[in-house]
Amino acid sequence: MSRERIRELFSQAIDVPEERRAEWLEAQCEGDEELRATVEQLLRADAKAQDFLERAPASIADAAVAAAARSAPKSFGVYRVLRSIGEGGMGEVWLAERGDGEFEQRVAVKRLTYPTPGLLQRFRQERQILARLEHPGIARLIDGGLDANGIPYLAMEYVDGVPITEYARKHGLDVAACLRLFVRVCEAVQYAHQSLVVHRDLKPSNIFVAADGAPYLAMEYVEGVTITEFARSRALDVPAVLRLMLRVCEAVQYAHQNLVVHRDLKPSNIFVTADGSPKLL
Repeated sequence: MSRERIRELFSQAIDVPEERRAEWLEAQCEGDEELRATVEQLLRADAKAQDFLERAPASIADAAVAAAARSAPKSFGVYRVLRSIGEGGMGEVWLAERGDGEFEQRVAVKRLTYPTPGLLQRFRQERQILARLEHPGIARLIDGGLDANGIPYLAMEYVDGVPITEYARKHGLDVAACLRLFVRVCEAVQYAHQSLVVHRDLKPSNIFVAADGAPYLAMEYVEGVTITEFARSRALDVPAVLRLMLRVCEAVQYAHQNLVVHRDLKPSNIFVTADGSPKLL
């Protein structure tokens, strides 16, 4: 049982839906119970650590930031880095332009800052979500891949604009104009909700308005809608709602058995994915 084989199976298993993992592992391990037990132990540890590792400890974070500053990327695939334009919930964002001479194009490249197994899984999920969203008010996914260090990145449509509040102030928008702009933002949000996708961090600094007055939602997204929205959209009857709540209670009970308490358990922190699975945030 080699470490390379364990690492390979673990990285692949993360992308397999939980309901299919046991069957998948059984086929991959081919009767090697020690190998399977090791990978399952890693998967359980990753699931427990995912939320805890969302942010690195201050000392580690400071060191990582300093290291990143010393080794700023020069390119992502065919895209040449121009400058840093910010930092999102999971990673850094860079302005880059296509450098292979095929055609001119600028993109916003997002790369994970702390590529823990849990964050890598969320990053892959976000990539899949963005790939299927097509709306004029949502920045499009253009490309993706791995950088020179093997860290995944996303190349998004670059919106040369300013936050919506700054746009409103600079252009002296009256109430009626602000409301018209806000309606366009709501249309993009509604489209995402109809696709069972919720924006995790919807605020003025994540809503950009281009020079032509068109608003765009910047990332990041999570697959699913709140439990109340899911129940309304699917017109669930009382038995179906109770079955859904039972699954939520099982998740809460599991957390309590592991001495973990959710400090803000409410409908807006319980999401349901397209397959009907509830997830606690």
